[in-house]
Order: sequence, then structure tokens, then C-alpha cells
Amino acid sequence: MASESKAALLDSLLAKHQYHAVIVQTTRLKTTFPRNGLWWLASARAAFALGHLQMARSDISYALRLLPNHPPSRLLNAAIEHRLGHTSAAITELQSLVAAGGSLQIEATIVLAEVLARSRQSDELDRLIASGGP
Repeated sequence: MASESKAALLDSLLAKHQYHAVIVQTTRLKTTFPRNGLWWLASARAAFALGHLQMARSDISYALRLLPNHPPSRLLNAAIEHRLGHTSAAITELQSLVAAGGSLQIEATIVLAEVLARSRQSDELDRLIASGGP
């Protein structure tokens, strides 16, 4: 199976919330093709959805070593860091993603707003909202 079809299968399973199936598939793929960051990202996404935060953090860390400037990996990393209580690191990463623009700017802004609200950083949240943007 080509990488594109494997990626499409994983995306389909993730869209259907079949996270355990993703874990099974990516366990094999990570062993067979350990230098493909997309397999680590898919595994992290599934682990995060299942609440397996330590596995998600481990997998996203590996994905980021392979794909250091990959916005979807950086966004997921920020969400994981926040969930683990590393809110400052999450905010720094999200602010960087928002400032960079790109296809995930809106999603990063929404996640940043949520993190700021949940961490009761109302002044920073007010500044974010006042800044406008997409």
C-alpha cells in the first residue's frame, strides 16, 4: 500500500472516530517506517482523542523531530501541552502559529482563545479578541 493510500486510510479512520484502529495501524507503520512523521502524527491524534496523553505527547514529540515546522503537528502539540498543564508552552506555540498565518491560523486562534479562557488569562484574551484578524 502506497504512503498516500495509508495516509488516506488513517484520515478516514480518524474522521470516523475509529481511534483504536488508528493505533493498531500506526503501531505497524511506525515500526516499519519510523522516519515518516505523518504516522507519528496520526498516532498522536488518535491517542489524544482517546485521552492517552502521555502516548500522545511521546508520539507528537517524535513527529515534531521529523516535521519540525509542520503546522498541524505544532497545533496538536500545543493542545497536548495545555491538557497536560503546560499552558505557558501551549500559549507560546499557539501565538507563534497565529502570527505565522497560513491555513491553520483561524484554528490556532480559536484554540489559543480557549486556552487563554480556561487558564483565566482574561487580559491576554481581551488583547487577542481586540486584535481582530481572520
